[in-house]
Amino acid sequence: MFDLDFMNKEMTYEKQKKHITANGKYFISTNLTWDHGWETMVFSRNPDSGDIDYSELDVDRYNDQNEAYEGHDIMIQKWEAKS
Repeated sequence: MFDLDFMNKEMTYEKQKKHITANGKYFISTNLTWDHGWETMVFSRNPDSGDIDYSELDVDRYNDQNEAYEGHDIMIQKWEAKS
């Protein structure tokens, strides 16, 4: 399992958004990455333990921060509906 907190501490980019769905089953993260630029990824999360499985369930990539933050909100709506 990949430790996202370690990755975030090592990133030089500080702009990111994170969200856990209301039922606690999904973790949604939007970051400026070194290899793909802005992207939003969705991961499965155990609501009891808080453990996150970093095998991506969904991903979108964007051209800039504004698109990324809008996409983050859209991804939240999409995955909250699956809850």
